[in-house]
Amino acid sequence: MILHNKTKELWNKLAVFWDESYQEGDIFHRTFLFPTFIKWTAATQGMRILDIGCGNGALARLFAKEGASVVATDFSKVFIDKAKERSEGLVIDYRVIDATDSAQLNTLADTGKFDRIISSMVLHDMSTITPLMASLFKLLTPKGKFIFSVPHPCFNSGLVEMEQLKQCMDQNQLLLPNRYIKPEIFEIFSKPDQPVKQICFHRPLSMLFNELFRAGFVMSGFVEPVANTDKLPEDFLWAKLSDIPPAIISCWEIKE
Repeated sequence: MILHNKTKELWNKLAVFWDESYQEGDIFHRTFLFPTFIKWTAATQGMRILDIGCGNGALARLFAKEGASVVATDFSKVFIDKAKERSEGLVIDYRVIDATDSAQLNTLADTGKFDRIISSMVLHDMSTITPLMASLFKLLTPKGKFIFSVPHPCFNSGLVEMEQLKQCMDQNQLLLPNRYIKPEIFEIFSKPDQPVKQICFHRPLSMLFNELFRAGFVMSGFVEPVANTDKLPEDFLWAKLSDIPPAIISCWEIKE
């Protein structure tokens, strides 16, 4: 609980910085994540969508503009306030909800179940993901989908130092983590000029996926996005590492 409270405190401190640098989606999210989320979510008029860990609401706004009925949550009140400021003219139900708290998650079913639940680059910031995974069955419609992304736990975690990665890249070498299979906790800067470090929770793919298998879900989509170098600045790190996926995106449905 102490670590969780520290995480929440840090994100309330970071929210203004992230909102200013992220705006409607930074180059990383627009390049590697948004296209798949838009395709797999396939938002339409009246579709009910829940965005867990919405940050400043950039994805929520994209779906609301397609006519979807969107509920967007974050455990940072500062982020929710920023999301509301950016969403003028759009009908989005923003709520301060802690996705590690089962009781708070259960309140999201007050207006009915959801056709899509999305969570983009959030799970690695959560001290526990078990309450969320256990709540998905109650929150999704029978044909609903849960779509999430996280930094690639093999290539883009606290186990791989970015400065070392850049040095190895310059020498035409690849730096791999010397450990992976156990969960670990790190404090990192994930953006240039970020004022304070954030806490990240490394989980191997087996741990992430088994949480969902135990909750009664099957995987229906999996993507490891890589850079299209023609559309990125030459000095962008992941453009130089065009064969290395910096994230994973996964789609899950209730097992029949």
